[in-house]
Amino acid sequence: MSVVKPFKLLRLCFFLTISQCGIAMASESPRTAAVFAFEFLDTGVASPDGQVSAAERQRLDRLTQQLRQDLAATGKFRIVSTDSVAQEAKKINLFACEGCELQLARTLGSDVVVTGFVHKVSNLILGIRVQVKDTQSGKLLAGGSVDIRGNTDESWSRGLKYLMRNRLIPQVAQ
Repeated sequence: MSVVKPFKLLRLCFFLTISQCGIAMASESPRTAAVFAFEFLDTGVASPDGQVSAAERQRLDRLTQQLRQDLAATGKFRIVSTDSVAQEAKKINLFACEGCELQLARTLGSDVVVTGFVHKVSNLILGIRVQVKDTQSGKLLAGGSVDIRGNTDESWSRGLKYLMRNRLIPQVAQ
């Protein structure tokens, strides 16, 4: 019967611990996410032509960047560029196209697709909605909506922060 020396046993335990940490870290690698630009729906009487004002266009762009940064900051996602399909995406209502957003995200090699839109009822009443879906199965992984009051930079930003903190992050953490 052989006797294992304490130093060898300690090295073996250390090696097994390190290899298990490596496996755990590898299994928790971030998923790639295609985060498309926020879309805008204006059903208010103030703009019957449905045109997006310059201020609202800037808010949509800032909201998209904020969402990308906030998702990346969770450590659960690595954001991929949507530039190569941006023109095609602009022609489609991604939030309501029933699966076309999945195909666009697949062409980008993305694991998940993130879409969102802002619904403007009036300058006082707006809503922000975001969905995160698995690109292979189409399964909704996370989503939520929030009503905001006021068509301002601050209300839009606070609305998205609320969604991230209270809806999206808890759902993707599961």
